[in-house]
Amino acid sequence: MLSLIHVLEWRAAIHPRAIALSDQQGAELTYAGLAAAVERSAAGFAAAGIAPGDVVPVIARNQAGWVTATLGLNPGRGAARGGQLAAGRPRGDRAAAAGRPRSPGLVTVPAPARPEKATRKGRQTDEAFREAARLVFARDGYLNAKISDIAAAAGRSVASFYNYYDTKADLLIALAEEFHAEASQLAALPYRAGLSGEEALREAVAGFWRTYAKRRGELIGIFQAAMVEGRFRDRWLELRGEAITRIATAVTKAQADGYCPGVDPVMTASALSAMLEHFCYIWLGQGGEKDVPFDDDLALDALCTIWVKAVYWRAQAASAGDAA
Repeated sequence: MLSLIHVLEWRAAIHPRAIALSDQQGAELTYAGLAAAVERSAAGFAAAGIAPGDVVPVIARNQAGWVTATLGLNPGRGAARGGQLAAGRPRGDRAAAAGRPRSPGLVTVPAPARPEKATRKGRQTDEAFREAARLVFARDGYLNAKISDIAAAAGRSVASFYNYYDTKADLLIALAEEFHAEASQLAALPYRAGLSGEEALREAVAGFWRTYAKRRGELIGIFQAAMVEGRFRDRWLELRGEAITRIATAVTKAQADGYCPGVDPVMTASALSAMLEHFCYIWLGQGGEKDVPFDDDLALDALCTIWVKAVYWRAQAASAGDAA
């Protein structure tokens, strides 16, 4: 049976712009926005030392805040991951180390930092800036992109841009988080659909490829910004780390079934992820190898085959091949 969290992820993957929540003041939240808010809420609880099973009173200003806080406490989400990462330090010490006094078991859900995004018009303007950034990053590259160019492409003023983002790096971080959320949701769907390990892995890789193709503008920006923007690089490595953990878990599970014995799951996950990211950048971001015709089906098939064969092999079959 699917949980509420799984239903939310499915809706966010299939209908990201459909309205999930609304209130009497006309503020609305899409499924993609709700999923992202839940992730932020879960991360906040984890950072505060909240562990699965803790009873936590929540102070929220509105219905959306209450829902995201409640979903963020679901032990299948970020709170569980955060609890594992922060193990070994008492909860109170974690709050003190962060420099903020905290009453035991009490969490306040903050109001959105950018109230302009809470209305339909605000979301439309924000989306216009995001779409414009994708266009400008793909056309000019992140390093050459100017906020004035993004604003012009969005049909908005530069002053309006600063109502939503402080810098172009902030905008790119938002796009990177949006990409990460979509790619993660699509990667999980084949496994929840009951496909075999190999079939699910192939579909997950294909989902990443198609998401990258759709969002090539921001991915070009991400590739470039990660080399020069320290704050962005740190955030991107955090997002990438979540993917590495997910892939390493899949490798470990395959090993439990007798596949790829002896390989290090984390190193394997890092190598496969790096191959996937750079292959997508070369073929989808830069148009492919010099003098090699682009063929989407061939490229995707090569990528999926390499990934599957890197994980789903057995020592006995490999030994037989060496003997032959």
